[in-house]
Amino acid sequence: MSWQSTMIKGNECFDSYNWLEAERYYMRAIALIDELWQQQRSNLEAMQAWVCGYQNLAATYEQQGYLERALHCLLHAHFFVVEQANLITNCGKTQSNALRMSAITFKCLSDFKYKYHRHSQCIKVLSDIGNSEHFAYHQTKLH
Repeated sequence: MSWQSTMIKGNECFDSYNWLEAERYYMRAIALIDELWQQQRSNLEAMQAWVCGYQNLAATYEQQGYLERALHCLLHAHFFVVEQANLITNCGKTQSNALRMSAITFKCLSDFKYKYHRHSQCIKVLSDIGNSEHFAYHQTKLH
């Protein structure tokens, strides 16, 4: 099965509230996309799909009340694309694509923070990130 059809199956499971199957399909899609992306880091479609897979997985966890897992998915996607944007061994196209994607992942994190600003574990994790140099650097690059 291709990553596209795997992602679609995950979406179908998500829409029918079959969280465990959705999780399984999203994780498989992410693995398939990661294989493709490893071969060609400048592939914007693969980067977008990889981020989307993690966002879908986060939404699946969020629907089940697993907020820390959801946050972990969002953070993983965000910090990985930020890393790709700053990795000097990547070509300019890859860095540029990653920087654009980091704006999307940053918005997802901001939305999550706004939605769950009273959840103690999320507050702690997001506060730690907000104080990190890595996060501050990213915010500077975006503005």
